[in-house]
Amino acid sequence: MHLSISPSNIFALSRSGRIFSLPSDGSVPVAQTSTYWILNWSPSPYQLTSDAKLHSGEKFTSISAGNNHLLAVTSAGRTFTHPITLNANSHGQLGTRKIHVETVGGSSPREQVELIPKLQEDPFSNDTPFARPKSPDTPVGPEKRPSRLLYEIPSLRGINVAQAVAGGRSSYVRTKDGRVLSWGANEYGQLGLGALVTLPCVFVPTEISLARTYSSGTSIKCTDLAAGGDAAYFTVESSSLQLPVPAVDVFACGMGQWGALGNGSFSQAQSTPVKVKVISGNAMHNETEGRTQAIRPITITASPTGGHTLTLLSGAHDVLAWGANGSYQLGNGKRSNLPQPTYMRDFMVTYNPTSDPNEAAAEYGLIPERMSLRVCIVKQLLDMKGTSHGRNVKVQEWPVAGGKASLIYWRIANP
Repeated sequence: MHLSISPSNIFALSRSGRIFSLPSDGSVPVAQTSTYWILNWSPSPYQLTSDAKLHSGEKFTSISAGNNHLLAVTSAGRTFTHPITLNANSHGQLGTRKIHVETVGGSSPREQVELIPKLQEDPFSNDTPFARPKSPDTPVGPEKRPSRLLYEIPSLRGINVAQAVAGGRSSYVRTKDGRVLSWGANEYGQLGLGALVTLPCVFVPTEISLARTYSSGTSIKCTDLAAGGDAAYFTVESSSLQLPVPAVDVFACGMGQWGALGNGSFSQAQSTPVKVKVISGNAMHNETEGRTQAIRPITITASPTGGHTLTLLSGAHDVLAWGANGSYQLGNGKRSNLPQPTYMRDFMVTYNPTSDPNEAAAEYGLIPERMSLRVCIVKQLLDMKGTSHGRNVKVQEWPVAGGKASLIYWRIANP
C-alpha cells in the first residue's frame, strides 16, 4: 500500500491497484492503545474510479497528491488526474478542464463543468493582488464538489509514462525512456523549462531539456522525480565513452529562497535545472562485486511546502538534508537554513546519554554525527492489530520530509 497526502485528503493505493480517499482535515478520530495510535476512519473511505475503461489486467501502480490535484499512473503507462477540490486547475496543473461535479450528499446527478485556469479566465489576476478580491476555492458554488472520478489526461494518451509526481500547483511525468514533461504553475521556474519560458503557467505538458549541461555524445535519461511545493528534483543517469561507469546527477529547479535548490544559493527563482553537486557524480568501489558503481539517491523526499528536502543515498544508506530549518526539521540541533545537502546527525548518537559521541556511535555501529538507515530481517511481521503478515520479512528505515518536520519510519523493503 502507498499513501499520498494533500491538505484536505489522504489517498491510499492498495496492493490490488484500487485508490481510496478519506479526509485529512482533523475529522478523523484517533483511538490510543497501550502501544499504538489507531485511526478510526469516519466517514468511511471511498474509492476513486476512472472515467476511461482500464485494459484487462491493468491497474493503478502509483499516486501523487499536490495541494488540490492527484496524479495516478497505471501498469500500462497511462496517466490519470483527479481534482481534489474545485481549485484543482487554478494553474492548469490538472491536465484537463472538463470534470464532473455532484451536489454534496449525492442527491442530484453528476453535472459536467469546465475548470478554467485563473490566468486564462482573468489575464490580469496577478497584476494588483492587494486591490483584487481573492478568488474563491469553489468557483461553481460551495454546494458542489468534484465527483469521485479519475480522468485520463488527453495530451498524454499514447505516451508510456513510468512516473507521475504532483508538486504543490505543478505536475511532472517521466516516460519509460527517461524523458520528463511538466505543466502547471511556473512563477518560480519550477517547471524547469529554462529562462526563455517566462510564462507564470503552462497548460500543456512540455518537455524539459536536461541534456543542455552535458557534452555532445553523452547519453542521458531521467530515472526518478521528486517535487514539493514550488520545487522539483530530477535524478539523471548519464553515460559516454569517456565514463567508466554511468554517472548519476541530481538537478533542482523552482523556489530556493530557503536553500531548497541545494546548490549553495538562496535564489528565489530558478527556471533552468541546476546540479545539486554534493549528491551528484559520486562513486564507490563495491568490494563484494569487485567493481566501481555510482552512488545514487535511493529516494528524494521534498516537503509539501517546498521548504526542505531529504535524500537517502545508496552504499552506506546515509541521509542528507537541506533547505528550511526554522523548526529544526533538518535534525542538526540548529535553526539556520542550509543551502546544500548536509549529513543528518544520527538520533541514537545525538540523544544517547553517553557523554562521548564516539562511544555512543560505536555502541550502535554508526559513524559519529552521521545518520545511516538500517535494513534488517524481522522474524515475524505483525500489524497494529497483532495479525501476522509473514515471517523473515525484509524491512528498512525510510525518510520522509513533512511540512515543518522530518520523519524516519520502518517499512517493508522492496523485493
